[in-house]
Amino acid sequence: MSALVSSCLGSCVSDDWTGTLKNEGWSRCAQDWDYLAGFTRGDRPYGTASDPLTSIERAQCCGQEGVYAGAKTQTVIADWSNIFLSGYKSWAFCPEGYFMQGLRRADSTSEGINNFKHARCTKPATHPHYYGQCYTENVWNCLEVRGLCSCKPGFHLTGLFKSECDALYCLEELRCCAMAPIQVLKETSKIKSRMMDITLKELAKLGYFFGYAYPAGCKGQLPGDDYWKEGETWVADASSLCSGIRTNERLKIVYGQWSFGMTDIKYGDPIIQELKPETVDSGTFYNEDITSAEQTISREAVSIRTVTHTAESTFKNSHELNLQLTYNSPSISLGPINLGKLQFSAGYKFNYEKSTTTTDVTGSQQSSTFSLESSKTLEPNTAAKWKFVLAKQRVSIPYTATVVAKFSVEFQGWLHGLNLHSDYYLKHTNPVINYRFGDANVPFYEALKTQSVQNSLPWMWYQVKSNFLDAKQAIDYLIDQNNYLFTVTGRFDDVVGTNVEFKWDTIPLTKRDVS
Repeated sequence: MSALVSSCLGSCVSDDWTGTLKNEGWSRCAQDWDYLAGFTRGDRPYGTASDPLTSIERAQCCGQEGVYAGAKTQTVIADWSNIFLSGYKSWAFCPEGYFMQGLRRADSTSEGINNFKHARCTKPATHPHYYGQCYTENVWNCLEVRGLCSCKPGFHLTGLFKSECDALYCLEELRCCAMAPIQVLKETSKIKSRMMDITLKELAKLGYFFGYAYPAGCKGQLPGDDYWKEGETWVADASSLCSGIRTNERLKIVYGQWSFGMTDIKYGDPIIQELKPETVDSGTFYNEDITSAEQTISREAVSIRTVTHTAESTFKNSHELNLQLTYNSPSISLGPINLGKLQFSAGYKFNYEKSTTTTDVTGSQQSSTFSLESSKTLEPNTAAKWKFVLAKQRVSIPYTATVVAKFSVEFQGWLHGLNLHSDYYLKHTNPVINYRFGDANVPFYEALKTQSVQNSLPWMWYQVKSNFLDAKQAIDYLIDQNNYLFTVTGRFDDVVGTNVEFKWDTIPLTKRDVS
């Protein structure tokens, strides 16, 4: 039992291990979101020089604050059976990015710490496969006497070092690491991996509720424990400690039919910049008479609207998103902005990559024609240079787009006799059933929501929810589209002509000009 009724997220509790460490099996933190930070040892047995592993009385288990507080977790079982060997100095670690949550005692008759054959290694599902800051805590003297030996606040255990002997005091060093920030997703493979990570445990639970056999690896304790990725499939580990019928036929969870869609786009404040005017035409008038003369000129300019999209998220292979963005007029989306005389009637489509277009979604160019006439009186024996210029304006509009990942999920495995499949309920035929939620058009979470709400067969949803107290919580999590959202950022640069003018420059009529 824990020293407290429950842990506050980010705080630490002292979990009682005196009962579990006496026997073969697991000792672990009581809460799924807590991680080991250290151990409290008791006195050595009176009248003996031995220091058995049962001298560990309590485990210091600490939660996380911030983005990882109460987060869904992912667990693997580290095999230390060939690492913590009697008579050898050795370090034993969790896989990179994972934190210790428990230890498995293999033999109730052996009291040495070399009897810790497996470690339960857990991380928040969104935590990357690397750590923040790490350091080594020396506990040589600490574990000689009664009391708590632990990592610094904010750090969790990721490994243990033992010397040649196997007494508890031979546990000499702790590897302590802090959690790293959530990784920014920059490529589709990382997005897919994130979606697989955050759904594994709840999907394995759902498979367990349905009646799929072996919804965990052979060394795992709970549904979703000890899976590894094989492409876009979660495969339960069956490398050791397997027992039972058809033990190698464990539940697989297969993901597929991926696509991405934009659910929302929010525009930032526009930045308006006057560009260098473009010279459309130019020339020179000469007056070689002894009297003044007036010159009149008229010109016409056509301005074609140009829109450029720039992807600002540092996204590798952005074309793999196959994400369509539609940009509409700022006057529509952001209120009135002076963009010349153009009347915007259609938007522009882009993929999420850098590109420029002058063609809108109708296949047309949006243009405006500017006409202007100007007169200039030239004094005797003078000349005047003229330029017909088109003023242009660029409106830069940043945006943040919310994108949802869409995919299907398939359970592959066999059903035990107490399954909740309407065709095989209580028939004890142990059939292999591959069942998929979602397809290329409907993502799995929408299909799961529809079937669970409408009590659609073949799964007996009423029994699923009534037989398992945490079934509703697992289903509610899986059908929440917010879990599958991420954002990308970019910018639209909208360039149009705004007006035209003639610029005159009077110059003296020189002999060179006359010639």
